[in-house]
Amino acid sequence: MTERLPRILYVDDEVFNLELFKLTYKNHYDVIVASSGPEALQMMDASDDIRLIVSDMNMPLMNGLEFIAEAKKVKPELPMVILSGYMRTETIDRAIDSGLIEEYFMKPLKREELIHFISEKL
Repeated sequence: MTERLPRILYVDDEVFNLELFKLTYKNHYDVIVASSGPEALQMMDASDDIRLIVSDMNMPLMNGLEFIAEAKKVKPELPMVILSGYMRTETIDRAIDSGLIEEYFMKPLKREELIHFISEKL
């Protein structure tokens, strides 16, 4: 029996980014995806084996930090990170300082950078 890959939830409102993330990390992680914060919260309810969450910052309905704030209420022990195409802001710094998120990664993401981070967390 082969060992199961760690399950990661990736949240992004752009379908292209969801597919690219799945393809990029499929050999390292069991990647499940959601196209919005509300959908991701439903997936968290349905799956108890998610080990880490990566969320885009700018999304309709709820942004990445709003989603993570809600996700922390459900699974406070999970490492959660923001991935964004925008520069790091004071809001992101406060989220890291407060422990809301563990890290901030800028798009385009260097594949090995995230793999290294995840390997330290899991």
